Amino acid sequence: MCQALVGKIAAIDGNYAIVDFSVGVKKAINLQKACLNDFVVVRGNLIIEKIEQHEGKVLLAVQKANFKKLKK
Repeated sequence: MCQALVGKIAAIDGNYAIVDFSVGVKKAINLQKACLNDFVVVRGNLIIEKIEQHEGKVLLAVQKANFKKLKK
């Protein structure tokens, strides 16, 4: 099953965005109409949606908390 994750674009390298998922994972994603420091929803290797900064920060915090629970 492929789940969508929220991340922040930390860098851009040509046609790829380096997305930081705030859980120790950074991944190169095909860049699509998003810019440095944008918050995005990623599924597989595609940015499927750009989201507002406030929403991105909230969702990243929830995602990080959930990953910590899974590690226990």
